[in-house]
Amino acid sequence: GNNTTFSSAAGFNITFPKNLAIDRNGTENASSPVRVYIYLSPNETANGVVVGTEGLTSGKTLNNFTDAQIANLQNYNSSGVYKNLTMLNATNSTISGKPAHTIVFSGVFPVQYNATTSTNKSLKIMQTFVVNNNTGYVISYKAISSDYDNYLAQATRIMNSFVLT
Repeated sequence: GNNTTFSSAAGFNITFPKNLAIDRNGTENASSPVRVYIYLSPNETANGVVVGTEGLTSGKTLNNFTDAQIANLQNYNSSGVYKNLTMLNATNSTISGKPAHTIVFSGVFPVQYNATTSTNKSLKIMQTFVVNNNTGYVISYKAISSDYDNYLAQATRIMNSFVLT
């Protein structure tokens, strides 16, 4: 009753409380890796659960995909786009019966608040990676560091509702 499910042509469903705002921009814009952004806070758009996808070459494994994602984070940190990137945790799990890998990290990242302005904010981010049918999925929870624990339980419930279709 109080939940709604977003079904994506990119091969997944995710369920969240229907009172939360979402952005489906990635569903209409095929070039965007972001498929859906679920806003957890009405006052801070940086706090949210995001699902993104990436087309993978045939045979690319979960470990290949995860390593490439972490390398991208480290490259952005080295180039100064991100600052103070710190890996906090890494665990293995499963999603829809598929092996998954979750990392938690923090740092200072640019947050886009409108089309022309981004502001550097201290964020804590949890990302879960899974591979299915030559598509890499990144299910992320990101929040202003001081808000992270406030939304963690709700974000975890939403992330755990992710199902490959």
